[in-house]
Amino acid sequence: MDWFPVVHKPMMARTPEVDQHLTTLGLIHVIQLGHMPVDHMLVQGLALFWRPETHTFHFPHVGEMTVSLEDVTFLYGLPTTGRVVTGHCDFDDLELLATYARKHAVRFTKLRKMWKDVDLIPDDEDQIDRYIRDFVLELLGCSLFPDATGDSLPVCYLDLLRDLRNTSSQGVTWTTRPKSKKFKGPAKASRMDYARDVIMKIRPQHIIWGPYDHMRACMPPYAQVDPSLFIVRIPCIHYWMVMWHYADRVMHQFMLYQTVSPPRPELMGYMGTTYRGRDWRQLFESEVGMWGDMARVRVMEERPWSADIEATYLQWLSVMDGIRMFISRFVWQCYDIFISYL
Repeated sequence: MDWFPVVHKPMMARTPEVDQHLTTLGLIHVIQLGHMPVDHMLVQGLALFWRPETHTFHFPHVGEMTVSLEDVTFLYGLPTTGRVVTGHCDFDDLELLATYARKHAVRFTKLRKMWKDVDLIPDDEDQIDRYIRDFVLELLGCSLFPDATGDSLPVCYLDLLRDLRNTSSQGVTWTTRPKSKKFKGPAKASRMDYARDVIMKIRPQHIIWGPYDHMRACMPPYAQVDPSLFIVRIPCIHYWMVMWHYADRVMHQFMLYQTVSPPRPELMGYMGTTYRGRDWRQLFESEVGMWGDMARVRVMEERPWSADIEATYLQWLSVMDGIRMFISRFVWQCYDIFISYL
């Protein structure tokens, strides 16, 4: 099986002005990622170990793991400080909206066609700003927030880029190209089972714990921050979506002591299906406020990871997973009985 690209570069041409604004917005490293291939069967295999109530992977012989804020910073180059990507989804600049949107979405096909044979005029500030805005919109839709079509982006992002020369548009928290490889495994029908079996064989000694410690000093300034800023229990917010990041459940990833029974997770989060007509910043005011006081949501743990606790921790996790599966099956059986009587 081939590795299929899931993220691709914008098709519009880069210019020095574009790079300057991408640096200001904290997106310059995203454009340098290139194509990001993904093994779909491996992802489906990983999905079998995902627990939505804790937003972590539960690996039987390793414990809980997740994509941390540190991973996002070091791999994507995205800052974890600045404005939260949320607000009102009904864009009120009708003139700008008419230029971009069709049915409340920005269409990249239209943008590419419009700029295909246009020469940029260095002295035309309005034209340069418009081109930079279009480029950033395409980058967001191609790399960070792609939809099923790959050709559109909700108009709510226009509000973040309304005035590129205003400092309020800057400092937004957006939270080597691999070679194409062939999947050398069994037939297609059993590839997901094969991926699951491979994941089941993962042991703690197969994982590089604390992978960024040795490279922190040579990273750009955005990554040279206090490592404890990544060890937080905080909601990740994106307009109508709120998903919690529980660093206190994956302390082994930071080479810190893992409490056997970490605090209970919050609500599973919120993912709205109708996002127009609401001010999400106001609706999630308390969650947004947490990002303004990161010290308040830090996980206070200074003890190093101890292998002595590993067996007890894995036993506790196995019991918790067993209870969760029992409750889940019981609920579905009750549901089936209820449906049968209708």
